[in-house]
Amino acid sequence: MTLWDRITAYQPGDETEAADKASFLQFLAAFGDKVYQRENLVGHVTATAWIANKAHDKVLMCFHNIYQAWALPGGHADGNSNLVQVVLKEISEETGLTNLKINEELLNLSVLCVKRHLKKGKIVPAHLHYDVQYLVEADESERVTVAPEENSGLRWVNVEDVIVFSGEEHLIPTYQRIIKKLRGM
Repeated sequence: MTLWDRITAYQPGDETEAADKASFLQFLAAFGDKVYQRENLVGHVTATAWIANKAHDKVLMCFHNIYQAWALPGGHADGNSNLVQVVLKEISEETGLTNLKINEELLNLSVLCVKRHLKKGKIVPAHLHYDVQYLVEADESERVTVAPEENSGLRWVNVEDVIVFSGEEHLIPTYQRIIKKLRGM
């Protein structure tokens, strides 16, 4: 199933996510396979993991060095249209976790505004991340490994504390929506 098909079939959780879905589909229609490339300066596709323990009452968060904030593990597609592979690669790189169970159905959609910033001494212009989030189960007793080039901390937090830990205010509505969806599962 293509990303277009997955997003077309996806049922948004609220009006904001419905608007993001419409934007996502328009972006896919306009840019085709270029949506998976960082070189697309308008925006690009990213994949994020909501890594929960088996009981779904704790979530693994990373302290991202670039943004100086606690957030979920994830990253750029970088040419790979298989977003399940992308999210699993990002989890491996950012946490070292290997014993994972991923739900391949989309958990959430978000269109996120990324501010202009420096990366490796170069200016990255403001752009959009067309982000898909997946639910991934992990064993919270498995050892996690910090990736210094990506993050400087990893921490299991209670689901209720995700919003408290989030250092990126614009992500709070996304986290609230995901928590609401998980409570309904």
